[in-house]
Amino acid sequence: MESSNKGIVWATLADSSVKKLQEVIKLPQGFNPPEHFHVTLYFGVFKAPYENLIGKKVKISISKYCYNENVIAIPADLTGTGLKSQNEVPHITWGLATGISPVESNKMLASAHFNETIPLTEVDLEVQFLEWKPK
Repeated sequence: MESSNKGIVWATLADSSVKKLQEVIKLPQGFNPPEHFHVTLYFGVFKAPYENLIGKKVKISISKYCYNENVIAIPADLTGTGLKSQNEVPHITWGLATGISPVESNKMLASAHFNETIPLTEVDLEVQFLEWKPK
C-alpha cells in the first residue's frame, strides 16, 4: 500500500564522494556538516509521481563551492543527468554555522557570497525518497 505521507526526493552523495570532497573542502572552526549530504530535487511531495527516478545513479562534476559567514554550499550542475531541482541553484549543503538551518543555503546562493574554485572532482549521486514521519 502506498504511503500517504509526503517527503523529499533527493540525490544523496555516495560515501566515497563525501570522502573525496572532504579532502578539498575543509570545514572551518564553528561549522558542522549537515545530517545528510544531498541535492534536493523535490520537497514536500508524495513518492508515487517520482518512482521512475528512485534508485537512479548519476555522476556530476564539482568545480567550486560558495560560502558566507553561515553556510558553505556546493553548486551541483545537473545538466545531462535527467534530474531537475525545485531549487533555483541545485546544490549540496556542505557546512553550517551553529544554529543555522540548511535552508539558508538557498538564501546564500541567491544573494552575495564568496566563491572558491577547487580541482574538478567527479562525484556520485543516487536518487532516494525520504518519507516524513507523521507527527
